[in-house]
Amino acid sequence: MRKVLNVLRWLLAVPLIIALFTIVLSGIPASAISGIAGDEEAVKSYLKESGIYENFIAVALQAASRQFQSEGTTFFKEWEERITDNKSDLGKLVLKVADPKSLQEKAETVVDAFYAWFRGETKRPTFEISILENKEDFIKLLSIGFREKARSLPPCGPAFDVPADFNPLETPCWPSGSDFGAVDRFIAQNANHQEFNQLFAKATFSSERIEIRSETIVQVQKVFSIVRLVPRIFLAALAGLSLLLLLIVPRLSRGFKTAGIVILAPSLLLIIGRILAGNYVDTFMRLLEEKIQIGSSGILSDIFENLLGTIYVDILGKTTVYAAICIIAGIFLIAAARFIKRKQILKRTAN
Repeated sequence: MRKVLNVLRWLLAVPLIIALFTIVLSGIPASAISGIAGDEEAVKSYLKESGIYENFIAVALQAASRQFQSEGTTFFKEWEERITDNKSDLGKLVLKVADPKSLQEKAETVVDAFYAWFRGETKRPTFEISILENKEDFIKLLSIGFREKARSLPPCGPAFDVPADFNPLETPCWPSGSDFGAVDRFIAQNANHQEFNQLFAKATFSSERIEIRSETIVQVQKVFSIVRLVPRIFLAALAGLSLLLLLIVPRLSRGFKTAGIVILAPSLLLIIGRILAGNYVDTFMRLLEEKIQIGSSGILSDIFENLLGTIYVDILGKTTVYAAICIIAGIFLIAAARFIKRKQILKRTAN
């Protein structure tokens, strides 16, 4: 009768063993990914280490050049030369607007707003980013833009008389003998005009422009709360299944040994997998770039590789930490099994 009960207990233990093995094998990397996805400070760190802030102008130009090239125009090339010329008015203004520290602050403001929304602290992401920090820069940008427009206008005919209320921003032609500084002077004189003030007010990127349905808000916050709970769910499942094995497997020492081996085996597999994966980071990056068609050259590709490479290595690192903890737990259970068995042998010998 006792043998039959032992067989039944082992039969009950088999699905628990499979479940525990699967939980450890999948729960460790899932917990590692959860620890990254649920931490806004990690996201900020990845963005900073990618080099996106220091190379923002180059990235924007590379992305824009692809669009203009696909349209078969050389217009962009002229503007690219002006933007990259640090001595030109446009180049100086772009460098000021795209200051790495300022870009980082703005990006982190957006990240904080989204994570506050994910955590349910706000009903929607709430932020407002000024594209231009002050009105003076805005006026400079207008002057540069309209000045370039004026240079491209055809010359007015000899019979054209410049009116007293001449508006260089709306003229269909450019009067001969007039300097393009007229554009700067006109904009400076009308800097407080209502239309300019409205344009300056719109030179912001606000969360109010993002349309989010109420159902989406609920779903996103539920998913995020589950993602953050993954490590706790994993540890609870690990402890619960281990305890059930201790109770179901015949003899306490065998229960400890079985639980220890089942936890130890997948953890060692993950450590081996981590070592192998660490040797193929470059290969993984190339395959990923080809998959999403980023391209194999240029600053955009370099930043993409830095960003995903850092995340990839971080996931491997956190996986190693969780696997190491499980290995220690498995070794402890196996050692406990030997201790219990030896104690039982000594007890039987004494009797």
